[in-house]
Amino acid sequence: PPPPPPAPAAGARGQLGARSPLDRGHLESVGATVLRRRAGATRGWLKVQDGCDRKCAFCATRLARGRSRSRHPDEVVAEARVLARTHPELVITGVHIGHYGRDLAPRTTLTALVRRLLDEVAGTSPAPRFRLGSIEATEIDDGMLGLLAESGGRLAPHLHMPLQSGADPVLRNMRRWHTREQYRRRALEIAARISPLGLGADIITGFPGESPADHADTIALVRELPFTYLHVFPYSPRDGTAAMRLDGRVPERVSRERGRELRDLAAEKAARYTRGRGRAEVEVVMEGRGGTALTGDYLRVEVGAARPPDPSVLHRGRLSGEGSRVVLDTPGPRRVN
Repeated sequence: PPPPPPAPAAGARGQLGARSPLDRGHLESVGATVLRRRAGATRGWLKVQDGCDRKCAFCATRLARGRSRSRHPDEVVAEARVLARTHPELVITGVHIGHYGRDLAPRTTLTALVRRLLDEVAGTSPAPRFRLGSIEATEIDDGMLGLLAESGGRLAPHLHMPLQSGADPVLRNMRRWHTREQYRRRALEIAARISPLGLGADIITGFPGESPADHADTIALVRELPFTYLHVFPYSPRDGTAAMRLDGRVPERVSRERGRELRDLAAEKAARYTRGRGRAEVEVVMEGRGGTALTGDYLRVEVGAARPPDPSVLHRGRLSGEGSRVVLDTPGPRRVN
């Protein structure tokens, strides 16, 4: 293994309140120090993994971050306990968290790690809510679905599952490892098991070779699946990636138009989902100065409270009729979605 990074200067702190940077290069082990807090934020980042073993044609992350490296579960649990003192929600993050534990000995899984976090940290006081960061649809196993469905909100009912395209020819050119149907089937299985569910995805428009028919397939899939939001990006070439060598460049104007169509569709679906959540009981984490809050299913809502809410705890409340505002009750241990 590579040598450890040099010790930071006395008193040095990174912008996230760590004693030293978590990573200094694409070969360094991840999680060199315990993160104490995420300065100025109510939601803490719990980094469990770095790097990626996939080879998506458009992505330069693997070139920059190297192979997938996992933190030992004991280190993750220890850091979560520290972060929970100041952050009522902890987001489980990494470059490719679905591959967590494959490089450890003994081998383990993200589901096993999350189960430990729920058992050993979420039941403590103060008790944080955990949320999964971006994770591939094909890497969400049935055990994770069980935790999402049965944790009583301790694991937020929210999944961000990168799609990139809803057309098989484009997925093949992207070197994605799933088909349109595999993603579709898993998304529907998840939605049938978990309700409410915040469901998001990334989509790239204008990838080399994307035809009008391919874009139509993506639109059709987005219409069918219960997405509550989308992140839509135009294709942007990255030096050193396989996509740079592909023919069939899509004009920038066409890429922008396709992105606009997808964003409009996503806005319609988001508004419909938000209205459907009207008057539901929720548990929220404050954002910023407390003017907005985030529900477990990833709705950003305005906050109605007689006085500024305490940002260090989760708050219970009820959504307004249209679902865009929450009227807070008092903080408490009860967990709801």
